[in-house]
Order: sequence, then C-alpha cells, then structure tokens
Amino acid sequence: GNHKSATNEAGAALASGLMQEDVAHGYSLPLPTSCIDKLAPFGSIAPLGVQLQNTLNELGETIPKWRMTHDQSFPAEGSKTSVNLRTIAEELPECRYGRALIRLLHLIVGMRARYPTTPILIGKFDLKAAYRRAHLSPETALESMTVLDDLLEVSLRLTFGGSSCPPQWCCISETICDLANDIMHCPAWNPDE
Repeated sequence: GNHKSATNEAGAALASGLMQEDVAHGYSLPLPTSCIDKLAPFGSIAPLGVQLQNTLNELGETIPKWRMTHDQSFPAEGSKTSVNLRTIAEELPECRYGRALIRLLHLIVGMRARYPTTPILIGKFDLKAAYRRAHLSPETALESMTVLDDLLEVSLRLTFGGSSCPPQWCCISETICDLANDIMHCPAWNPDE
C-alpha cells in the first residue's frame, strides 16, 4: 500500500494527478498490475506519498506545490531489504550540493581578479522538473515501481526518495555549472568588449 499522505481522498487524488502527468510526459510507464508477478523478482515496489513544499511563482510570491515521493526505504518483497539499503554509497559520485556557496564565492573572487572593473551579475536558475531530466537504466527503473489506481507504474526517471538520486543529479548539475563557467572563461568571450 501507499503512504497515508497518498491514501486519503485528497492525497490519492493528488498522487493520481501527479502520476498521470508523469505518464503524459514520458516519465513513467503504466502497465497492468498483472505484470507484477513477472517483474517483481527483478525489482522493488515502493509506496507512493505526496509532500507539500513551497515554491515561488514568476512574481516571487510563495505558492504551495505538491511533490510525489517514492519511499525507496521500504523493504522489497523478494530481498527483504530496501533499495536505499542496497545502494552502495561508496560507488556513487560525490554530491556537492552543500558546497555551492563556497564555490560561488571562489568564482566571484576569481572573476573580480580577472575583470576588476566589470559588474558581476549573479543569477539562480531552476531547471523545471530537474529530476525528470535524468533517465534510469532498465535495472534501476525496475527498482522504482509503484502501484496506483490499479496500474503498475515503472518510473523511467530519477525519483524523490531514492538515496542514489541526489548524487546522480549532482553530476548533471555540475556539468551544467562547469559548462557555463568554461564558456565564461573562453578566450573568445570577453564581457569588456
């Protein structure tokens, strides 16, 4: 079963709507529940939940936003161990989210040294549906199954609830950041001209 946040009437409606959006965007693959017997030995079925969080609209106003979560700390039926416990943390790439501020400060100091009179502009960008930009391998997708509305849903993208997902996303966001910084330091790009 799913978490109580997704089983009461309002939560179930939210989870169903969010899952329908995932299917419509190609983030999740719906299958008949009859596939469970064939796929369950190769993966895990995680309970769903919904979590309220705040975000900002285009005017900077705080608005509520619901996010669907997959509880991958839940023990799998076959292995009796959760996906998160079976994750080999030492083999995951380093997660650098916590070092963003110090890296930004170093970047500003470096830019000031290179361009002492140029104004430094800073922007923050949020990639819409960021986790949904990273595909899962077939083996990992089978570890990210859930059941909702009499359908077996196989997540095809990173989930909110998998311990390996933040480090995996970090590699992508680091690449975006490094590319932006490399473009800025390219000899052909000079903001003073």
